[in-house]
Amino acid sequence: MDDFADIYANDQSKKAKIEKIIYMYDNMKYNLENVPTTLSKGDMNRLLEMESSSDIKRLLNKMQSKELEYLIRKELKKTAQAEKSKEDDTSFERSGLFGADGDLKYG
Repeated sequence: MDDFADIYANDQSKKAKIEKIIYMYDNMKYNLENVPTTLSKGDMNRLLEMESSSDIKRLLNKMQSKELEYLIRKELKKTAQAEKSKEDDTSFERSGLFGADGDLKYG
């Protein structure tokens, strides 16, 4: 709640709505529903614009989906870079009597 103190300043209605959103977030999190790992001030401002509980839940689900997509893209990028560096290490052309597996080449 202290993280969002500058959002509600002295407005008690905003403070009450922020408390409601935090309660919903915690409840969804502990019931293993889809919620983002953290709520930033920007996220809270977006949530404050929502009127109904169902809209807030829908937006929390959407935030979690976006966070998950970002993490998946990041992991795929890391995996692709690792595979590329692995290919670069083994892509040299062997010449001579022996092949890449160390066996004698004929022909």
